[in-house]
Amino acid sequence: MTPSGRFTLEAGCWYALELIGEEFGPSLRAYSPVKVFGVQLFKDGSRRFDLDFFHANYPAGVQHKRYTIKTIERNRFFLLGGVDRPSVSRFVLLSPISADWLNEHFQIEVPQGEDVERFLERQQT
Repeated sequence: MTPSGRFTLEAGCWYALELIGEEFGPSLRAYSPVKVFGVQLFKDGSRRFDLDFFHANYPAGVQHKRYTIKTIERNRFFLLGGVDRPSVSRFVLLSPISADWLNEHFQIEVPQGEDVERFLERQQT
């Protein structure tokens, strides 16, 4: 979180990602831990940014992603944005990652007392 109290993405950190769109069928959502490599803001007042990240829930070889996102809502708990895609409406919900979130969506148990980001780094290697 920034001094303004709004949720902020930082390079090198892990986040909870929910992709929302009709392409996911009746469930509407897909989930993934993501590690941010970089955030590049557009300087045109459009509330858009490029997000360069590791998408843990994609197959090896295609996990490095880059999305252009337009911020819809950003507060102290999450960032909701629309992904620039030519044919499909897709939205992203990014929030802090937690052991509870990993357990709820992936049945992954983070050992009690262990830092979630360190745990994910170990799983990645």
